[in-house]
Amino acid sequence: MLFSIMYYGYRKNKRNVQLAFYDELTGLPNQTYLEDHLEELLTHGKQKKVALMMLNCNNFKVLNMTYGYRYGNDILKEMAKKLGDITGKNSKIFRFDGDRFAVVVGDYKDKNQLRELGEEVLNLFKHPISTAAGSQFLSMELSIVENKNQENTTEKMIQDAALALSGINHNEQFAISFYEETMEDQLKRQDRIEKALRECIMNPHDEQFFLAYQPKLNLETNAVIGFEALARLHVEGAGSISPLEFISIAEERHLIYELGNLIFWKTGQFLTRLKENGYEDLIVSVNVSGIQLLRETFLTDFQNILKISDIRPQCLELEITESVLLSNYELVNRKLQQIKEKGIRISLDDFGTGFSSLSRLRDMNIDIVKIDKYFIDKIVDHGEDKLITADIISMAHKFGLQAVAEGVEEKKQMDYLKKYHCDVVQGYYISKPLSQNDAILFLQGV
Repeated sequence: MLFSIMYYGYRKNKRNVQLAFYDELTGLPNQTYLEDHLEELLTHGKQKKVALMMLNCNNFKVLNMTYGYRYGNDILKEMAKKLGDITGKNSKIFRFDGDRFAVVVGDYKDKNQLRELGEEVLNLFKHPISTAAGSQFLSMELSIVENKNQENTTEKMIQDAALALSGINHNEQFAISFYEETMEDQLKRQDRIEKALRECIMNPHDEQFFLAYQPKLNLETNAVIGFEALARLHVEGAGSISPLEFISIAEERHLIYELGNLIFWKTGQFLTRLKENGYEDLIVSVNVSGIQLLRETFLTDFQNILKISDIRPQCLELEITESVLLSNYELVNRKLQQIKEKGIRISLDDFGTGFSSLSRLRDMNIDIVKIDKYFIDKIVDHGEDKLITADIISMAHKFGLQAVAEGVEEKKQMDYLKKYHCDVVQGYYISKPLSQNDAILFLQGV
């Protein structure tokens, strides 16, 4: 009887250990075991070098949603089996969580050896894996963190491995990323920019975010017909932030729609200022992202901003890029038609960078073609017989569209554009982007 009780206790305790430290699905040590194992190596281990690899399956979520959770579980089991092939005396495999696995490596020679091991891990998945439902290709990525800092903690190493993973371009299959301290600096910078953007969205009068206005000149009358509103951000401690950087962060952190509405509001304030100074017929153009256009509430929200800001639709021009229009042509083109019906003009920015726009130009719901700066720069370096800029202007006119040249910086460009009857120009040759006050002074000729 006593033996039975002791055996039962042993079995129960063993089961508890199994549940606590092993993943039930794959049989591999789990995250708790990983943390304990790393902690032991970092604090009491005799191994001089310790590294952590984090393996992630890019397309696992798609497979899970497409074929169901049981299929996803079969995938994870097969992944665990394959990873067992690289287990050695100095490495240990763990099921971290979800579709992520971890490999702890000790007493390795150098970074090159780690890279070789990482490539060996990824090579396990270069060929499709077999499941009951058939063969399946997996898209894998791997991050590697070395314990270079003797004060490193388990939590920090796992955090750094996840950070290195997040920096991999998900379009790149079977990529390896080593953690670098600059990654953490970049993450902190992005966090600072995100917080600044959120503050500005919550408080429209916050001066960190503002618009600069670049004049547009009618080449026939030599008069300013309006401005392009350009978003600017200045973050304390980080200085002026490039629009490419903060717009990208706004898109990634799902702030671009609210930021776009803020730009519309600030544009309305500028148009009011122009009206107060006797320039009520000028037009201000604003860039619009695909995310904004495709939002169901865009038209309603946009009209509300026009009403609140007391903006006449005829004073506003929306600029979209060729890539936005061509990526979702039918839907975006319908939206543009609805916008045009409100009296707002549509400009196609960066024209000439897409491939299918020439054949569709007649059917696009646009009013203006903005010739990409690439073609304007060519005017300086090439003879007229090698340029197609004049052909673009002629083609725009043939379809009843206005031609605008951006990035005009030299007299030679101005002379060429006048010769071939370009309608409007903008660029540093006319003026750099200006503050509200300087824009008014520019109009006054001061």
